[in-house]
Amino acid sequence: MKEGFKDFTTQINAISMYCVWICMLSFFRLFRGTGYLIRLIIEVINDMQCFLAVIGVTLLSFTGSFYILAKGKQLDSTEDSILELSSSYLEAGAFTF
Repeated sequence: MKEGFKDFTTQINAISMYCVWICMLSFFRLFRGTGYLIRLIIEVINDMQCFLAVIGVTLLSFTGSFYILAKGKQLDSTEDSILELSSSYLEAGAFTF
């Protein structure tokens, strides 16, 4: 198995594990003791949507700045440069955190 495919499979497994646990939380709404807590979490997330949008735009702007600082290359119009740009942009996003 190629190394890149193995990494991709690991990433997909990690994302699906996260989704399974989030789905599991929805089952706790059935119980009286935990139902209101899950509902409270959902309401807080719904109330934070505008704030999360502002934070997302801010993070994207810092990511772009770090990309320019770290990998300020001239990109060609080839498909390889698009892949390089996306991977570099993700790396710059990781540096932002």
